[in-house]
Amino acid sequence: MFAQSIHSASTRRYGPFVPLDCASLSDELVGMELFGYDEGAFTGAAKGGKPGKLQLAHQGTLFLDDVDNLPAKVQVGLLRVLESNQIRSARRSKPRAVNIRVITASNRDLEQLVHEGKFRADLYHRLRVVAIQLPPLRERVKISRTGRTGSISTKSSGEHHGRGRRCASAYSWPGNVRELKNVLTSGRIYD
Repeated sequence: MFAQSIHSASTRRYGPFVPLDCASLSDELVGMELFGYDEGAFTGAAKGGKPGKLQLAHQGTLFLDDVDNLPAKVQVGLLRVLESNQIRSARRSKPRAVNIRVITASNRDLEQLVHEGKFRADLYHRLRVVAIQLPPLRERVKISRTGRTGSISTKSSGEHHGRGRRCASAYSWPGNVRELKNVLTSGRIYD
């Protein structure tokens, strides 16, 4: 949601917003999803090929969620794209120019992963233009109790709403914002 808001408030808002969850794909698939492929690149390749997320995000924003899960080979390819503003899909001899903004998210400390040799330092520094720390929802609830930021509110008052607010504030939200969204959509309240 935060990445989408950044895109929507930017000069690229009329371009595409293309998300990719790097943790939900296997090491083999994440590269194909990011870079795409041409017809005949491998057995079973779609007729006409498939554009990658980098190409689809041209003139817009590419959001890489859980970027810490990118395999080493994909990290190298992404670094090349960021340095050259060109993309070359599998079996394509001629590169294509791309103009994209990349926003990344990770629930792990990327700087620590760089020190451990699990994430490329050069890619880390290319991606880390502006870093924004978003506290987990369970910490935001604690902050709101101290009055340093907004709190959970309702339009109407009453015993039922007050109980719901207390339950929501007391809950630890291990699923973070996704869990809160599901709760609000389904109307469930944790006791």
